[in-house]
Amino acid sequence: MGKRYDVEYKEYVCRLVVEEKRKMSVVSRELEIPYDTLVRWVRIYKKTDQ
Repeated sequence: MGKRYDVEYKEYVCRLVVEEKRKMSVVSRELEIPYDTLVRWVRIYKKTDQ
């Protein structure tokens, strides 16, 4: 089973991508989060942020 991240951390990471316009590939590499996981987090974040 993979790592578990708390909600605050996921929101922080999503804000890096959505609000600060950082590239997902760069954030994924820098924070060592699988790219597919980050894509899923951002998709959920955008849906709930509206």
